Amino acid sequence: MHIVECNSTNCEKLVAFVEEMFSSWRDKSSMSSKNTCCCSRTKEELISKIRGDQSVFYYAADGDRILGFMCTENDSEKNSMYVSYINVLPEERGKNVFRNLLDHASAVAAGRNNEFIRLDTWPGNENALKAFEKTGFIVEHSCSCTVKLYKKIGN
Repeated sequence: MHIVECNSTNCEKLVAFVEEMFSSWRDKSSMSSKNTCCCSRTKEELISKIRGDQSVFYYAADGDRILGFMCTENDSEKNSMYVSYINVLPEERGKNVFRNLLDHASAVAAGRNNEFIRLDTWPGNENALKAFEKTGFIVEHSCSCTVKLYKKIGN
């Protein structure tokens, strides 16, 4: 498995993966038949972000096959990297794809001298919450619609 930074030469491969994800994962993931993920984001919003220049996407691959992806954004106000999306193929869960993506985010954040990685999920996303905590994330705040987590980078 290797981690690839999405760029203008390979972003359409990730777009195709997202299209497939939204059409076929319906009951296996937070992606739904209503073309939303993470409770409210649309497929179109995600594809627009992939093709835009405000975020950096990374995907985990085994050869040419994408196993999962994440989207990162710099939050200079909080000296942190924000992971706004992360998802792994249902059949690849439990195989360290999630951990490898987040380890890569940690390495990138450390290289940028960020102090933290931050991310959000929703309270009912129990599998993701367990996985985030296993990779060193700590719940910062929780309410009825959002769980905010962070991980300190370095010492």
